[in-house]
Amino acid sequence: MSDFRIFAEQFNVGRSVDGWRAARGLRDGSLVTVPWYQALVFEGRCFGMHGGSVTTPMAGHAAIDADQPEGSIYIATTGVSLIPLYIMMAMETGATTLAQGGMMAAISNINVGAGTSTAFTPFNLKMTTVGYTPSASAAVTYTGNGTDPLTAGNFLEIARASAVIDADAATSGIIPPVLKWAAGDALLAPMVEDIGSILAYGEAAANTLYLTMFWAELPSTAFS
Repeated sequence: MSDFRIFAEQFNVGRSVDGWRAARGLRDGSLVTVPWYQALVFEGRCFGMHGGSVTTPMAGHAAIDADQPEGSIYIATTGVSLIPLYIMMAMETGATTLAQGGMMAAISNINVGAGTSTAFTPFNLKMTTVGYTPSASAAVTYTGNGTDPLTAGNFLEIARASAVIDADAATSGIIPPVLKWAAGDALLAPMVEDIGSILAYGEAAANTLYLTMFWAELPSTAFS
């Protein structure tokens, strides 16, 4: 007779020190594996925000304005690490004549801050009250400057979508671009530790767009 057991630990997961740990699984004892990011969702450590609401997109900028992103996740809390998981931007309208337009996602070790923007209360992707409270703040539709996070040597562009677009589909048929970045598709994800930002920018004359961003938060001691 065999007795095979697995340690069921989905929420209060310990990460304090290096060393041997029990293999963990689901609370019903199922011998299954899920991507690590999904396990973090079970644990309540993943969060989301969006810009635009149902049928109303948010207004973008005619050109990328470094200290006025379309959306940001920012932090200035020592001991917390952020991992971007998913960024999607869909441009709904642009210039009515042929013009360059596009979107960019980036990370920075500079905290962009709120500037003049609309605060967004992050969702816990567990969609329940049983989870962690995010340390990061989220904001959309900047109209006044925060701190420039795109200072040379302090940021990394992680995704871009651009095209020559024309919002007058009746005459051009040119569809505005969509930006999508996912940690799983990229094979790896960068990390913002202690101070920094995850950023989304749009650029096109008279553009409007929708935005979705997911990220994970963990204590920095989980990695060092």
